[in-house]
Amino acid sequence: MARRPNQLNPSEILFQASEQMRLSALRPNLNRYKPHAKQIEFASDQHKHRLYVGGNRSGKTVAGVIEDIRYLKGEHPYRKVPEAPVRGRVVGVDFASGIEKILLPQFAQWVPKSLLKNGSWDDSYSKDRRTLTLDNGSFVEFMSYDQDLQKFAGTSRHFVHFDEEPPELIYDECRARHVDTNGG
Repeated sequence: MARRPNQLNPSEILFQASEQMRLSALRPNLNRYKPHAKQIEFASDQHKHRLYVGGNRSGKTVAGVIEDIRYLKGEHPYRKVPEAPVRGRVVGVDFASGIEKILLPQFAQWVPKSLLKNGSWDDSYSKDRRTLTLDNGSFVEFMSYDQDLQKFAGTSRHFVHFDEEPPELIYDECRARHVDTNGG
């Protein structure tokens, strides 16, 4: 029986599957996260509102993204988090640099494929809505400080992550999103 040109034989399928598993094992993600001492201190702090202070390249953004993913997953090694689905918000300085060049690549790197819809970033991230939705229904919206203040109003969130120090009015508006969730 002749094989169709795009049909793989069992050994080719096995090789491709093992190669995908090998690459997944090497890819940094939440399951392979090795925090340094300051990141552990931040993650294990039991205060509702936390601030990670550090210089450039000290791991602030990574620690924040890992916390976001833990909340979205509904599991955290150091604190009680809401059960999924969780509603989150991440706010960066602007979309062009803060969100597109820094935060989204960090999320794409650290969120395990097993948490994504169909195991796919493309199926999980909506560029139009600027929202990442996980397979469990949890989602995080991405916003920036250059948006109008009223864009930050009106919706309930379990958590808000500011990647850089926010303007006071945006900070206050985002804190109001926690009233009915007792979020942090």
